[in-house]
Amino acid sequence: MRKINGITAKSSLVVSAVFVTMAIGGCATTKVSLEQRTQLDHTAQSMRGVESMLLVDGCVTRDAFGDAGDFIVKDSSIRAADNAMSSLADVLKAEGNRIVKASRPMICSALKTAANVQIADGLEAQPVEVTKVPIAVDDFIEEEKLPIVRSAMEQIADGISSKEFPVKLSLAEWELDELRNYGGVDKMWLARVNGTDVTGAASMAKGIFIGLLTALLTGGAAASTVVDSDGIAYEVALVDLNSGELLWGKRTVPVAADPHSADTFGAEWARSAVAPLYGAVN
Repeated sequence: MRKINGITAKSSLVVSAVFVTMAIGGCATTKVSLEQRTQLDHTAQSMRGVESMLLVDGCVTRDAFGDAGDFIVKDSSIRAADNAMSSLADVLKAEGNRIVKASRPMICSALKTAANVQIADGLEAQPVEVTKVPIAVDDFIEEEKLPIVRSAMEQIADGISSKEFPVKLSLAEWELDELRNYGGVDKMWLARVNGTDVTGAASMAKGIFIGLLTALLTGGAAASTVVDSDGIAYEVALVDLNSGELLWGKRTVPVAADPHSADTFGAEWARSAVAPLYGAVN
């Protein structure tokens, strides 16, 4: 058992940050009341013809058995974000949204420290130490703006836990102003897609506790889960950058899926991701 930055790692196996968040935050597929349906329809209608931007963050981790070997998979994280961004943009446009900017400025935005975290360009590449967070992957955003975007992502993720929308976020006016300037719009869609590759580890252990990387990703949130296959989880949200309100958000429980596959975050996933705001819950 190790302690890093005051965080105890009870096992070396990594479970995605959002997998632990799901254990705390609950399931998104609850029944929708008539009152909630009315509010959802109002929100959906208010976005028709409105210009907005779409920010997507991806994070895919490789979970190895033992005290070492866990790492972020950079190319899979970028691919997951890009696939999700493309399919979500298509679905949102079909619902009348005007997506004028789409970007994945960073990966693994939940990572708060670079200490004791490794990253590899691909599954077969040699992992190296992460030297700086946020992990920038988009040259179209100034590096000094990344902490603002990451802070917004974290606050929005916290707001999704609310059962009632809209939710007032704790974003300062200057932060909202930076986001409005970045996108040139006052509405923002956000998606965080996450996956864990447990190939070769799941067959060796059950009842796995969170590992070191996950502890760092979640700020030490304690939870346990059982991992028996590769899996994904995600969050989707809509934010009003004028009022600073989270208009709608969704967080899913983990499901078995290949986080490296181009099909995982395709059109079918995107339609499910925006339900029940658009369409029924899947």
